[in-house]
Amino acid sequence: MQIDRKSERGLKILYNAYWGNGGWRSGDVSQEDYQIAKKEGYMFDYPKPVSHEEVLEKLRILIRQIDKSDVANAFLYSLSTHRLEYRSVLGSYWYAAAIPKHTCVGAKCDICGWTSWKEFPNSYDLAHGLNVLNFERYKWGGVRHTSAEYALFDLQQFVKLPKVKASDRDKELLKEILACVYELESQNKAGKLQQLITRKKVIKSNKSEIDVLLDILGICGVLSSEAAPCYMDEFQDMYHRNPPELTNDRAYPVNRWHVGDGINEKRYKIVFGEEYIRENILDVPSVGDAVIEKALEIPGKNNIKKSKAEKYFADDKYLIYLTDEQRRCFGLSEVNGTWDTIMKYSATHNNYKRSTIFFEGNIVKKIIYEEKMMIDYEIIGWVYKEMDMEVVTENRELLIPKTSRGRKKTWTPSLLMSPVYILNSRRNKIEYMDVAVSGVVKLDGIKGRKVDMELTVRPEGGQELYQKFAVRFAQDDTYYTSLSFRPRESILKVDRKFSGSRRAIIHQRRSLVNTADGELKLRIILDRFSVEVFVNDGEQVMSAAMYTRQEADGISFFADGTANIDVVKYELE
Repeated sequence: MQIDRKSERGLKILYNAYWGNGGWRSGDVSQEDYQIAKKEGYMFDYPKPVSHEEVLEKLRILIRQIDKSDVANAFLYSLSTHRLEYRSVLGSYWYAAAIPKHTCVGAKCDICGWTSWKEFPNSYDLAHGLNVLNFERYKWGGVRHTSAEYALFDLQQFVKLPKVKASDRDKELLKEILACVYELESQNKAGKLQQLITRKKVIKSNKSEIDVLLDILGICGVLSSEAAPCYMDEFQDMYHRNPPELTNDRAYPVNRWHVGDGINEKRYKIVFGEEYIRENILDVPSVGDAVIEKALEIPGKNNIKKSKAEKYFADDKYLIYLTDEQRRCFGLSEVNGTWDTIMKYSATHNNYKRSTIFFEGNIVKKIIYEEKMMIDYEIIGWVYKEMDMEVVTENRELLIPKTSRGRKKTWTPSLLMSPVYILNSRRNKIEYMDVAVSGVVKLDGIKGRKVDMELTVRPEGGQELYQKFAVRFAQDDTYYTSLSFRPRESILKVDRKFSGSRRAIIHQRRSLVNTADGELKLRIILDRFSVEVFVNDGEQVMSAAMYTRQEADGISFFADGTANIDVVKYELE
């Protein structure tokens, strides 16, 4: 069944309010257009505040009212029709169904993600409200499925939609999507799965829509694992949803899922009402043995298959051979013949990578990273990086934190190559001590997009505790990304709402941090398109991608109240 909406002008008004050729728009519309879109059910007045308990009760009523088979049919129907408003409900339904009974004090809930609508909204609030939620619902199939207010709105809108029935082709499309899992290596994550589905054009959707689709499959439990169970199996609060490495923008539990985890067949049957059958899995030529063994549960094979990248590198040859004299010219240390080496390989489609890590005892002394881009066994490009470091490990497995407050972390080549571990990558030191910040403050020389900045913030001596402190970076006259801290709540937040993103991503991440009387130590590393934040000497790590143009290199500080800061800033090579 196809439902025609081409004549509905209100949907075009909604789209044009929030999206254009340059990405996000402000949400402003004329009163005439607003009334048209409102009449057709696409735009809404700003909602009145509803208590946390009322929201949960409304969700419970809707979950009892909605048949889960209608939810499954709606999701499947969206695969062939590209009707994304039908796709969204699968995530919202299963998230809402999993929310446990709990209470909340204040305007935000760290359990279910509820945030109260404002009693006195400002102009920005009025231009967004429910309307931006509805835009995201139609544009990408939703983004905020794991917040109670979006789940409630989504379910309320779903019951107004005509019921649909999935076709056999719809069911086949889902199986084709999930079959892509078995064409990847066991260590691959959801990002590689999205790339493969997009490249194969399994369904008519762009990469942002497929990102959201995979998030939804994770929320309902189809893409979940024992290590990261779905909400119905083990509900996670807001502080336990981020992946350990904090380097992807996906929703829990897909942000922790690996290809080796496979498909959760139990959840598939619960969600879609039928068994999941892996058809013709052995006919797929590019499936890794480890994945096949896991899927078919073949006993007795303990040998792990070597990465397919390994055959593209000779054991004793690098892409570039540097003599010790040449290394000295580049400011690199010599390779000591007594050092031990560990090699790590990985392959993603046509890219083959090798990382050689040099150890002196339990200390990482150097890493050489090589990457080959190949088509039909012909090299079309390559990368060689060599970096010195002095990184202490425990038994060559875990990175040792620099202070007693830090946490041990399993090392990976990508983590070792982050600027925080590389020696001799910092230059042009600029330092400010005990600067009072009240309102917005900019400091001469504190700017850039390749920056290593050490920042300590604390209350001004003898003064009342500040309400909020924030640092904005990748900033120009229009866009910025911010890192903010509220000492009374001990919450640190990365916010990309105003970064100029054109993707369907979660714009905010929060973390509960340790603080003593409002004092917090941060190390902020900007590397053109990303930010990495180390809290209290590595006790916690947050990271995010940034989408503002490279010319946006401003950095500013803000305090509600008065905060004193120490800033040490270096440029990164």
